[in-house]
Amino acid sequence: MFTMLSAAIFLLATVQPSNSEIRCPDLSLILAIDSSSSINDEEYALQMEGYAAAFANPTVLKALAEAGRVDVAVVMWAGPQEPRHVRMWQSITSEADALVLADWFMTSRREINGDTEIGNGLAVALDLLEAHESCGLRKIINVSGDGRATPGPRSGSPRVTLSAARARAEHLNVIVNGLAITTDEPDLTEYYRSSLITGPGCFVMEVDSFEDFAEAIRLKLKREIEPSLSASLAPLL
Repeated sequence: MFTMLSAAIFLLATVQPSNSEIRCPDLSLILAIDSSSSINDEEYALQMEGYAAAFANPTVLKALAEAGRVDVAVVMWAGPQEPRHVRMWQSITSEADALVLADWFMTSRREINGDTEIGNGLAVALDLLEAHESCGLRKIINVSGDGRATPGPRSGSPRVTLSAARARAEHLNVIVNGLAITTDEPDLTEYYRSSLITGPGCFVMEVDSFEDFAEAIRLKLKREIEPSLSASLAPLL
């Protein structure tokens, strides 16, 4: 017999969150970092130090705390013939979690270099997002690099063009932002703006020296993580 008590239990069961809903991050963020041969070991180290400093910085830690649960993964990309160096998802819900990621950046060894295949790097990041147990609404890929995608076909390994990877990001409602390091290519910011970034509030930041990378990535991460700002701001030129 379906009593009033049974009805109440049924109602409570229907509104309780499922396990998958409980696991939902507020933000899924992938850091897609250029490890191509155009970046020497010293410049690569400056990138790693910049990311480490950012995840230990009080303004970024404050943004992380206000954002809720933030899941972060890392993709080091180069050419399609190279293996990807991927750090799988870490949930950041505390300062201690963020400092674990900062320590990883300081101790991680460079494992790849090669062509500047941004499309392949973006494709690997999108694969991670699709495989991730994520039902969060905010999904962002943060691309940093110092060059345009290598043109022309490549033999031996499949090549994903940047235009194809970008179209896939649009289809999946993933925001792609860029940090253009213009040391060798002064017009890289415009290239990132026209060919890479996509999604609501997407933006490009520019840095003209690897020595300035740390401050730029701190500002970029703060902007991406802050939930009240990232989707409302116009593209940053």
